[in-house]
Amino acid sequence: GTGPDYVYTPDPGFVGDDSFSFLANDGQDNSNVAVASITVAPAPNNPPIAENLELQTPSGEALNLTVVASDADLDPLTYQVLQPPQNGTLSGTGPDYVYTPDPGFIGTDSFSFVASDGQDFSNEAFATIEVIAVNNNTPPVAEDALFQGTQDVAIEIGLFAVDEDNDPLVFIIVNAPLHGELIGNGPDYLYVPDIGYVGDDSFSYKVNDGQVDSNTANVSITISSNSGNSPPIAEDRFIETQQESSVTFNLFAFDPDQDPLTFIIVSGPLNGVLSVSGTSFTYTPNPGFVGSDFIEFKANDGQFDSNVALIEIDVQPIDD
Repeated sequence: GTGPDYVYTPDPGFVGDDSFSFLANDGQDNSNVAVASITVAPAPNNPPIAENLELQTPSGEALNLTVVASDADLDPLTYQVLQPPQNGTLSGTGPDYVYTPDPGFIGTDSFSFVASDGQDFSNEAFATIEVIAVNNNTPPVAEDALFQGTQDVAIEIGLFAVDEDNDPLVFIIVNAPLHGELIGNGPDYLYVPDIGYVGDDSFSYKVNDGQVDSNTANVSITISSNSGNSPPIAEDRFIETQQESSVTFNLFAFDPDQDPLTFIIVSGPLNGVLSVSGTSFTYTPNPGFVGSDFIEFKANDGQFDSNVALIEIDVQPIDD
């Protein structure tokens, strides 16, 4: 600056007394030398600021945690626990601690702490810890089952499921049978087949232990005729033909009672056309198709369907 007004700037970090001397001149003579004394006082300290924490840990498991505080003056900080947790123990040296909940404790616990920069303490902050229950439940296991019965006769069905925790189980029907009715409450049911029905039926179920469902299990039911008739047995076949060439074949099935049979196409083919002439079938592959095609069929003796059999047709390329 220019006298009489000056600006004094202390050196960075300097605290203490400083001075400078000066004189005045009236254009002819100098004045005496005077001294300006300056005392540089320390800057006021900014206390640190501690932050609240919200944490979570499973019951019975220790939690590693770090408390947090900041200091505007960037002073090194130390930490002090004021109120320890009531339902666990705290170990370690701030800012890093280990909280261990008491055995069996489930709920909310907390402790408070402050930080110090060597001159001032921070505000009191709180670390809140939620100790949550651990679900050690094992899901139950439902088992598949197979039952056999006779036409127009009810069948007693006993279902079975296992629970390692020995919890009481509730049985739940997932998919009901299509050809009969289930009566009762699990695990014991009464299956009543539809009047006159002969063949296979099924339903699925699961169980619940009060917390989780089991797997879905399947129950298969076979209803036999009370007339003594035996269902036919359809046979698989393997057939070859060439690209762009039709092939004619017969379906094979055996009936123990030597009843006349009719054949029913269940599915396929996907890559060709199937035509019927009497008991003969002709397969014509789609133009350009080379590979395997499949047809599923069953036989019927007037009362029962057979099993579903598979015909595999291998369409081979034309030799050049």
